[in-house]
Formats: sequence, C-alpha cells, structure tokens
Amino acid sequence: MVQVYYAKGDPWDHHGDIFNHRVNARHSDQGFAAVIKDLKSRGLFDETLVVCGTEFGRTPALETGGGMAGGRVTNGRDHNPFGFSVWLAGGGVKGGMT
Repeated sequence: MVQVYYAKGDPWDHHGDIFNHRVNARHSDQGFAAVIKDLKSRGLFDETLVVCGTEFGRTPALETGGGMAGGRVTNGRDHNPFGFSVWLAGGGVKGGMT
C-alpha cells in the first residue's frame, strides 16, 4: 500500500470558493494518469487497485454567507461526513461504472 498526500496544509479545504477545486484536480490529474500508465506498461494494472478518496465530502448546497470568512463566503461548501467521492481504477474494476 502507498498513501499519498496532496500538498502542504489543506488545499482542498475550500469553504470560500468550491471552484478552486478545479486547480487542485488539474494538478492531481497528471500524477494519477502517470501511475495508471506505469502500471499498465508493467502489466500490473489488472492486479493493482488504485483508490482515490478523502476522509469527508462536501455538502450539495453552496454556502453563500454565515460564519466563514466573516460572512463573505461565495460558492463555498461545508464538510459532509455522509457523502463523498471516491474513484477506483485497475484491480479488475469495470470501467465506466457509477
């Protein structure tokens, strides 16, 4: 097992602007693609499960004010321990499933 952390601090913790996740996703995408490509080139992709996930998700509704940033929250989302995204690749997982 290999566990990877993304950057210093909490760059994914955006209460102020959820759209900042696009930048983090763009930066992460190249690394994930490289791992998958490497596993495939070595013939290990089908027997290695790649898991990407977090310890919590985000609420489905936008925060538009309130306690965060002195009431100046725009397009933020609060923490949601009941729903979050995880993706899997390799390890015999059928692609394209949701």
